[in-house]
Amino acid sequence: MFSFSRKFLILPMLIGIGLSSSTGWAASLTDKVSLQAVMQQHIDSQLVDGAYLRLETDTGEVVPLYPDTAHTIIFEMGEHFVLCYDFRDGEGSAVNVDFYLARADSSFVVFHTSIGDRSTLKMLMKEGRCPSSNDLRQLAS
Repeated sequence: MFSFSRKFLILPMLIGIGLSSSTGWAASLTDKVSLQAVMQQHIDSQLVDGAYLRLETDTGEVVPLYPDTAHTIIFEMGEHFVLCYDFRDGEGSAVNVDFYLARADSSFVVFHTSIGDRSTLKMLMKEGRCPSSNDLRQLAS
Protein backbone atom coordinates (compact mmCIF):
# COMPACT_ATOMS: atom_id res chain seq x y z
CA MET A 1 0.00 0.00 0.00
CA PHE A 2 1.20 3.49 -0.77
CA SER A 3 1.41 6.19 1.82
CA PHE A 4 2.16 9.84 1.23
CA SER A 5 1.35 13.29 2.49
CA ARG A 6 -0.66 15.35 0.01
CA LYS A 7 0.77 18.47 1.64
CA PHE A 8 3.92 17.85 -0.38
CA LEU A 9 1.95 17.57 -3.64
CA ILE A 10 -0.02 20.81 -3.32
CA LEU A 11 2.81 23.35 -3.77
CA PRO A 12 4.35 21.75 -6.90
CA MET A 13 0.86 21.28 -8.31
CA LEU A 14 -0.01 24.96 -7.81
CA ILE A 15 3.32 26.08 -9.25
CA GLY A 16 2.72 23.84 -12.27
CA ILE A 17 -0.73 25.32 -12.79
CA GLY A 18 0.77 28.79 -12.94
CA LEU A 19 3.40 27.66 -15.46
CA SER A 20 1.05 25.65 -17.71
CA SER A 21 0.37 27.02 -21.14
CA SER A 22 -3.01 28.70 -21.10
CA THR A 23 -3.16 30.07 -24.64
CA GLY A 24 -6.78 30.36 -25.68
CA TRP A 25 -8.19 29.22 -22.34
CA ALA A 26 -11.00 31.13 -20.71
CA ALA A 27 -10.14 29.67 -17.30
CA SER A 28 -8.34 32.11 -15.04
CA LEU A 29 -5.52 31.14 -12.71
CA THR A 30 -8.07 31.32 -9.88
CA ASP A 31 -10.32 28.90 -11.78
CA LYS A 32 -7.40 26.53 -12.37
CA VAL A 33 -6.49 26.49 -8.68
CA SER A 34 -10.17 25.97 -7.78
CA LEU A 35 -10.49 23.12 -10.30
CA GLN A 36 -7.46 21.34 -8.82
CA ALA A 37 -8.77 21.88 -5.28
CA VAL A 38 -12.23 20.52 -6.16
CA MET A 39 -10.68 17.46 -7.80
CA GLN A 40 -8.52 16.85 -4.71
CA GLN A 41 -11.52 17.29 -2.39
CA HIS A 42 -13.53 14.88 -4.55
CA ILE A 43 -10.77 12.27 -4.35
CA ASP A 44 -10.38 12.74 -0.59
CA SER A 45 -14.13 12.39 -0.04
CA GLN A 46 -14.18 9.06 -1.91
CA LEU A 47 -11.23 7.37 -0.16
CA VAL A 48 -11.90 4.20 1.82
CA ASP A 49 -8.94 3.32 4.03
CA GLY A 50 -6.75 5.52 1.82
CA ALA A 51 -7.92 3.92 -1.43
CA TYR A 52 -10.14 5.11 -4.26
CA LEU A 53 -12.19 2.03 -5.09
CA ARG A 54 -12.75 0.94 -8.68
CA LEU A 55 -15.37 -1.64 -9.61
CA GLU A 56 -14.23 -3.87 -12.48
CA THR A 57 -17.58 -4.20 -14.23
CA ASP A 58 -16.59 -7.30 -16.21
CA THR A 59 -15.47 -9.31 -13.14
CA GLY A 60 -17.23 -7.64 -10.23
CA GLU A 61 -13.86 -7.25 -8.47
CA VAL A 62 -13.29 -4.14 -6.35
CA VAL A 63 -9.77 -2.80 -6.94
CA PRO A 64 -8.22 -0.26 -4.55
CA LEU A 65 -6.30 2.58 -6.22
CA TYR A 66 -4.00 4.92 -4.34
CA PRO A 67 -3.62 8.61 -5.27
CA ASP A 68 -0.15 9.42 -6.53
CA THR A 69 0.27 12.59 -8.61
CA ALA A 70 -2.06 15.26 -9.97
CA HIS A 71 -1.32 16.43 -13.51
CA THR A 72 -0.98 20.20 -13.81
CA ILE A 73 -2.50 20.49 -17.29
CA ILE A 74 -6.18 21.36 -17.39
CA PHE A 75 -8.15 20.69 -20.56
CA GLU A 76 -10.97 23.05 -21.40
CA MET A 77 -13.94 21.54 -23.18
CA GLY A 78 -16.33 24.42 -23.80
CA GLU A 79 -17.86 25.12 -20.40
CA HIS A 80 -16.41 21.91 -18.94
CA PHE A 81 -12.94 20.84 -17.88
CA VAL A 82 -10.87 17.65 -17.74
CA LEU A 83 -8.21 17.08 -15.09
CA CYS A 84 -6.01 14.02 -14.82
CA TYR A 85 -4.50 12.24 -11.84
CA ASP A 86 -2.14 9.29 -11.57
CA PHE A 87 -3.14 6.55 -9.15
CA ARG A 88 -1.31 3.31 -8.31
CA ASP A 89 -2.81 -0.12 -7.87
CA GLY A 90 -1.74 -2.53 -5.12
CA GLU A 91 1.21 -3.74 -7.21
CA GLY A 92 2.41 -0.17 -7.86
CA SER A 93 1.31 -0.02 -11.51
CA ALA A 94 0.15 3.38 -12.76
CA VAL A 95 -3.55 3.90 -13.45
CA ASN A 96 -4.61 7.18 -15.04
CA VAL A 97 -7.88 8.72 -13.89
CA ASP A 98 -9.57 11.55 -15.80
CA PHE A 99 -12.02 13.75 -13.92
CA TYR A 100 -14.60 15.78 -15.86
CA LEU A 101 -15.78 18.92 -14.07
CA ALA A 102 -18.46 21.54 -14.63
CA ARG A 103 -19.06 24.96 -13.13
CA ALA A 104 -21.60 25.02 -10.32
CA ASP A 105 -22.31 28.53 -9.09
CA SER A 106 -18.95 29.90 -7.94
CA SER A 107 -17.21 26.53 -7.79
CA PHE A 108 -16.97 23.28 -9.76
CA VAL A 109 -18.26 19.71 -9.44
CA VAL A 110 -16.99 16.39 -10.76
CA PHE A 111 -19.66 14.99 -13.08
CA HIS A 112 -17.80 12.07 -14.66
CA THR A 113 -14.76 9.94 -13.85
CA SER A 114 -12.91 7.75 -16.34
CA ILE A 115 -10.57 5.22 -14.70
CA GLY A 116 -7.83 3.63 -16.79
CA ASP A 117 -9.52 4.56 -20.07
CA ARG A 118 -8.25 7.49 -22.13
CA SER A 119 -10.46 6.75 -25.14
CA THR A 120 -13.00 9.49 -24.37
CA LEU A 121 -10.35 12.17 -23.80
CA LYS A 122 -8.45 11.07 -26.93
CA MET A 123 -11.65 11.25 -28.98
CA LEU A 124 -12.45 14.74 -27.66
CA MET A 125 -8.92 15.89 -28.47
CA LYS A 126 -8.97 14.35 -31.95
CA GLU A 127 -12.30 16.06 -32.71
CA GLY A 128 -10.90 19.39 -31.49
CA ARG A 129 -13.50 19.61 -28.71
CA CYS A 130 -10.81 19.47 -26.04
CA PRO A 131 -7.77 21.49 -27.19
CA SER A 132 -4.34 20.01 -26.61
CA SER A 133 -0.84 21.43 -26.72
CA ASN A 134 2.17 20.03 -28.57
CA ASP A 135 3.31 18.46 -25.28
CA LEU A 136 0.22 16.24 -25.30
CA ARG A 137 0.42 14.77 -28.82
CA GLN A 138 1.37 11.36 -27.42
CA LEU A 139 -1.92 11.29 -25.48
CA ALA A 140 -4.01 11.89 -28.62
CA SER A 141 -2.24 9.28 -30.75
